[in-house]
Amino acid sequence: PTSVLTSLLPEARAFGVSPNKARTMMTQAGNSPRSARFAPSRSFASIAKRTNDQKHDGFRTMGNVSEQYTFSELLGTGAFAEVWRVSHKETGEHFACKSICKQAIKKNAGGVDAIAHEISNHMRVGSSSRRKGASSSGVIEFHGAIEDRSHIHLIMDVCNGGDLFDEVMAKRVDERKARDVMQVVAGAVHHCHENSIAHRDIKPENFAFGCASGEVSSLKLLDFGLSRSFA
Repeated sequence: PTSVLTSLLPEARAFGVSPNKARTMMTQAGNSPRSARFAPSRSFASIAKRTNDQKHDGFRTMGNVSEQYTFSELLGTGAFAEVWRVSHKETGEHFACKSICKQAIKKNAGGVDAIAHEISNHMRVGSSSRRKGASSSGVIEFHGAIEDRSHIHLIMDVCNGGDLFDEVMAKRVDERKARDVMQVVAGAVHHCHENSIAHRDIKPENFAFGCASGEVSSLKLLDFGLSRSFA
């Protein structure tokens, strides 16, 4: 909060740090996935409003993600994002949080608008899977998005069993399992198309097992970064 930062300025002066330099250092220290709340970018807010109007889902356009979730384990990193295992502070439920750095995506084609459309498409498909029963859709369940000053946080189910590509490369997919996998893949694509979404990036790396034992029934479609709506 601003009041807390202001209260620290006298201590900064005592160590020979100018007020302007201290404010800059404090701002940089807040640029983590658990930074303070700030107003959202305009494009993200407009997508959030449109999605809420259509789907009546809770889509927070500003907030402090650490008020709701505890970050416990870094699951993976990419060019623009980190994926964390988090737990909800009230319910104790575990989720995956994909924290996307806005500064990084602004430098690429589409930028925040592209991420906003990804969220809108994933919300349409993932929220629908929750209403119909996530176990039958084959699509990772989407629970919401929170934007703060530096990151966009996507909350979804956590997958504990690794991805399908690793399973294939480890030669753990026999003919019967391959048949069951293809049924899940076809069902996931059908579920997307039922909701007027084309995923456009179907590959083994984008399917992950929800349970650590790698049961095919827990296989879920991930990553809607290249998806498009054809409604």
